[in-house]
Amino acid sequence: MALLIRAKRNYFGTSEKLFYAQASCSGIVECEDFIDRMAASRTVFSKPDMLAVFELVRGKFCELLADGRYVKIPLGAALPVAKGNMGVPRPKPSGLA
Repeated sequence: MALLIRAKRNYFGTSEKLFYAQASCSGIVECEDFIDRMAASRTVFSKPDMLAVFELVRGKFCELLADGRYVKIPLGAALPVAKGNMGVPRPKPSGLA
């Protein structure tokens, strides 16, 4: 089964849109299985090489996001964001009086 996207009725009274999208997938491929599949394909890289690269990418990706950077790589992009609501416009940082 491929990716399935359905339109579902939106019952939230505050929303301007009548429908929202809901996606379903055909299964999960864990990192280990993903790397096994890549190592079995036409590549000169071994599984330990690929594991090392993924670990390096993950660490550097997280480090840059923590630094407030917008990170764009071939697998996708990530932007640090904040979401939610507050009772006051400028809350005090936690731990400060």
